Amino acid sequence: MKVFNQIGILLGVWAAGELVSQFI
Repeated sequence: MKVFNQIGILLGVWAAGELVSQFI
C-alpha cells in the first residue's frame, strides 16, 4: 500500500506539472 500511495503522489505531482506547463 505504501508503494502504491507513493506512485499516486508522483502521478499527482506529474499531472500538476503538466497542467502548469499548459498555462506557461
